[in-house]
Amino acid sequence: MRKNDIKSTHFYKNFFISVFVLSFSSLLLINTCNGASTGTNAFSSKHYDFSVKTVLNNLDNPWGLAFVNPDLALITLKNGEIVKFNMAENQVARLSGPVEISKCGQGGLMDIALHPDFETNQLVYFSFSKRRAGNCGTEVARANLTENGLENTETIFIANSKNKDPRHFGSRLLFLQDKTLVITLGDRGHRPNGQDIETHPGSIIRINDDGSPAKNNPFSKSDNPDVRKVFSWGHRNVQGVALQEKKIWAVEHGPMGGCELNLIQPGKNYGWADVTYGRNYVTGTKIGLGIETKEGIETPIYQWTPSNAPSSLMIYQKDTFSKWKGSFFVTSLTYNVITRLEFNGATIGSEERLLDGKYGRLRLVSTDSNGFIYVLTDGSNAKLLKIAPITQKSF
Repeated sequence: MRKNDIKSTHFYKNFFISVFVLSFSSLLLINTCNGASTGTNAFSSKHYDFSVKTVLNNLDNPWGLAFVNPDLALITLKNGEIVKFNMAENQVARLSGPVEISKCGQGGLMDIALHPDFETNQLVYFSFSKRRAGNCGTEVARANLTENGLENTETIFIANSKNKDPRHFGSRLLFLQDKTLVITLGDRGHRPNGQDIETHPGSIIRINDDGSPAKNNPFSKSDNPDVRKVFSWGHRNVQGVALQEKKIWAVEHGPMGGCELNLIQPGKNYGWADVTYGRNYVTGTKIGLGIETKEGIETPIYQWTPSNAPSSLMIYQKDTFSKWKGSFFVTSLTYNVITRLEFNGATIGSEERLLDGKYGRLRLVSTDSNGFIYVLTDGSNAKLLKIAPITQKSF
């Protein structure tokens, strides 16, 4: 893949935004005791008019979403609960936390993913922050989903090393085609972690489904078992990861500027905190070596300055929105939009912004097996949104 140093300067001006919203009055909002609703809005985009329906309200800081089937979703809340939402019957159940979590600043119960063989083993994986000996860090556990909830919980990964900083836990989970598990992490607010492969913070991890190091990892011959789990390094805070055939893509937070879209390759160094487009908060001064590119450092395929605070990544691969097939969708915690990226060969050819701030901070974008797009908003009174096409435009 040819690398491209594309510097985007995005400001909140209408002529920079390619999404034009058609304002429609909201339909009648009907709340039920379980927090579901039928509030719907309509929007227009380059290829589609589409509806956005609020299917669930009153979520307390949701983070992750996994579909057991098109009618049944599991949603993680940072407070440790998992919401089991039956959309066909409009029923909500709250599962008790499968594992004890620690509320460490930006941490909590975070992502959730189903094992590729979920239909036979019923295994659910989830990431969370955990305090041990007074210090906090990211961990991953798995459990069996039963009629009674989640049982037989087992912690399979503990990121080293933990600290007291409240920032940058990651964390997203992604199963690859070989059934190994990718875990994205943050640097835990300690910049030197990014350039230290002996610490998991600042890295992307790849392990077997039982937590053991994947045999063909780039540092698999290391004497250090923690290093054998490292897949790539030089990351600040990766909160989005997606698979495109065999390619792993990720988005990560920069500081003041320098949020990145990267093609993740084994054993590669992505620069943080020596090489970055970002600048220090408040002062705007340079970080690390004070340079944006360097030989031996992977250059981002795309980067956002000012920061868009990318919180998730989804690559659309369904036919429901056929003209969006192959597009990258990125949720933003600062622009309050979904950014849709179209490739032109090896480079990003266009950027379109959807929802235009209508729903505030956005935490996650995903799809179900039917190709409908779902979005989790962020915060203490968050929503689950469903995006469906209205009419396909003729151009």
